[in-house]
Amino acid sequence: MAAKVSHGHAGPGRPRSRAADAAIMAAALKVLGATGYSGMTIEAVADAAGVGKATIYRRFRSKEDLVSAAVARLTDPGDAPDTGDARRDVIELLGNLHQRVATATGAPVTAALIVEEKNSPELIRLFRRRVIRPRRLRLKQVLERGVARGEIDPSAALDDVIDVLTGAWFSRYLSGRAVTRDWARKVVAIVWDGISA
Repeated sequence: MAAKVSHGHAGPGRPRSRAADAAIMAAALKVLGATGYSGMTIEAVADAAGVGKATIYRRFRSKEDLVSAAVARLTDPGDAPDTGDARRDVIELLGNLHQRVATATGAPVTAALIVEEKNSPELIRLFRRRVIRPRRLRLKQVLERGVARGEIDPSAALDDVIDVLTGAWFSRYLSGRAVTRDWARKVVAIVWDGISA
């Protein structure tokens, strides 16, 4: 079921606080990552945000609405790099993946949403649409430019290449081993041998 978010058509009274909005979103992601969706409560989010529960309920009808709004803000900023060297651009994106996903909220939120997929499939669909798909698109844009410039074999299955690159990152991260720029260069070098023109 699709979550319907009430973005508050404020009635009479003072306008909504943008600082409170930002605090609620940050707190929702923090609590979601710490407790998982099932353990998350509006009260815990309110405490973490430093607001009352009523402040949250004026903005969101339910926990699902709140989480949907918080996840929707996890969009990927910026365009795909274009240095003229697709290999260098892929290394940069793979390094940035670690910086963005393995944050204090990124990895735990990802795990919480994956665990909740059976009970609230709309949340993981939203996460895929707003977070995963834009990141994959950026990688694909870089690879397609590499094909156009003759750096990458046009017969390379680019979606599979993206799976290999991001899958290597997740495997490395989950194993607890350091994800460094040097590691990103090594992984890209291995993949590049199979796709270079």
